[in-house]
Amino acid sequence: MKPFTFSRPKQLLPLANRVLIAYVIDSIKSCGIDEVCLVVNHHNRKAFEQTLKDGGGFGIRITYVLQEHPKGIAHALSLCENWAAGEKILLYLGDNLLEENLETMKSLFLNTQAQATILLKEVEDPRAFGVATLQNGRIVRLVEKPKEPESHNAVLGLYFFDEQVFDVIRRLKPSWRGEYEITDAIAMLIAEGHVVNYHFLKGWWKDTGKVLDLLDANRRILLHKPAEKAGQIELEHTFLGEDVSVGENCAFTNCRIEGPTIIGNNARFQNVYIGPYSAIGNDCALEHIELENSILMDRVQLSNLPVRVKESILGCDFEWSATYPDAGELRIIAGDHNKIIFS
Repeated sequence: MKPFTFSRPKQLLPLANRVLIAYVIDSIKSCGIDEVCLVVNHHNRKAFEQTLKDGGGFGIRITYVLQEHPKGIAHALSLCENWAAGEKILLYLGDNLLEENLETMKSLFLNTQAQATILLKEVEDPRAFGVATLQNGRIVRLVEKPKEPESHNAVLGLYFFDEQVFDVIRRLKPSWRGEYEITDAIAMLIAEGHVVNYHFLKGWWKDTGKVLDLLDANRRILLHKPAEKAGQIELEHTFLGEDVSVGENCAFTNCRIEGPTIIGNNARFQNVYIGPYSAIGNDCALEHIELENSILMDRVQLSNLPVRVKESILGCDFEWSATYPDAGELRIIAGDHNKIIFS
């Protein structure tokens, strides 16, 4: 997710004007869990602590644990052993979003007294995932990122474990990548005769590791988000769709804004078309532009663009202005590490 991850963890990127990890927290809370151990590193710890604090604002309690070196998911989980204190746990990779409530998967884990329950979904190309081979309703093999997968059953980034997983991790050896793989830990549980079962995900799921995945997740969230109007809106010769959410202190002149779309506080738009699936942050100023299916973070300023902005993500304090309508030159003021693509 570069260039955005130069300035923040991808879990703190906005989707429909909420940080991505807020939706992860919603999923965790959906199955009755309200205590979270968040594994961070030296680079992202401050950003997470500033955004999430102790978790109270999100209805949870957060304990932060530092992973000093990136040694893999199983290693990150091992750092939470003292925090878990023998309790059953949910391991949730923070860049995964899913539609389904986790209660069904949790019930399967608890009712079958399993040592682990993993989440599966059939995907077209599973080579980027751990892959599970099933026989007679049982998992017989797990392979991490195989070149020639035996099935299309991708292992998603959510797992329930009991305390046995920590004993297994202590005996793991690093993979060819030099990491302690969670799929190797699960494979060892299976090899040693422990109960490892699975649940096939119903509904959509996104691993938000790429720009188009983030935009698709934004679109899916907006489709199901009830429209809200937070305060008084100044409208002059403007069409505002019913499924458009608008923050406080906003003014629109000669605009057409179609939903589903969300606009943050203090927006100032003039002669603007906003198409569906757009999420626009706080304090944005837009003039003489057309925009759709895009994410604009806080304090973006766009004016006099000769082309429609589409399927784009613009970081905080991004500035772009041009002579309208047929600019021979463009004056671009962008934050560090931004990329502009014309297509």
